[in-house]
Amino acid sequence: MKQIVFLILVILTAACSINRKSRPKVYKVTVINNQDNSPIVSARVSFISVIDSREVYVDVKYTDTFGRCSFTTDHDPLAQYQLKTTKTGFLGYFDKSCAALDRSFVFITENTGNDIVLYLTSDSLNHINYWKSVTTRYPVDSLVDLLKSNKYPLRSTFPLLIWDDIPSLLAMGNNTSLINKFPANLLSSTGIPEQYLGIIALWFVESARITELEKTYNPSEKFPSLTPTLQLKDHPERTEN
Repeated sequence: MKQIVFLILVILTAACSINRKSRPKVYKVTVINNQDNSPIVSARVSFISVIDSREVYVDVKYTDTFGRCSFTTDHDPLAQYQLKTTKTGFLGYFDKSCAALDRSFVFITENTGNDIVLYLTSDSLNHINYWKSVTTRYPVDSLVDLLKSNKYPLRSTFPLLIWDDIPSLLAMGNNTSLINKFPANLLSSTGIPEQYLGIIALWFVESARITELEKTYNPSEKFPSLTPTLQLKDHPERTEN
């Protein structure tokens, strides 16, 4: 009798385990060129799985003549999944209405549908125009007044600077007024509570140069260094004012 009960328990346990196991799920992916709404052929699509926050697996496929490919996976509720597409000559499409901004990737969950559309763009101005639309632009005189009066509001990003701003900023290079409201690089582990206005002006000049020369438009990438300090070229451990 005990053996029969034990056997029944084993069968029930196995049945429960089968029911708990996730069924394979197929994700059908289509990659579209947002510029003309056409399918992108031979786009690289990566299905990224992160297991237990440490083991990363990447399955790569390329889209067919219809811009399509598919992936099959046993969805693990403890894992994280992401789909991402790239192709040489294309950019991830930036869309203000999308919470993740970049439509070339998506995080997927059990509730994600089976048909997924990813977008790339052949418009090289897409990123530039987006960042310009969300970056604050001050006339250089107004910018100088904000710095001088310690009312500069953008603590984590640089404003939109243009090449023509450089002469006015250079003119302040020797200003020794101390100010305490200026951009702070979030990547820096060293905080500077105050600095000379002239050094901040030179920091802004370097940011404008980098933006122009490297075509950098993301405000958080415009920091020319971790902190606004001047260092001796032969002795970088020493700072000067």
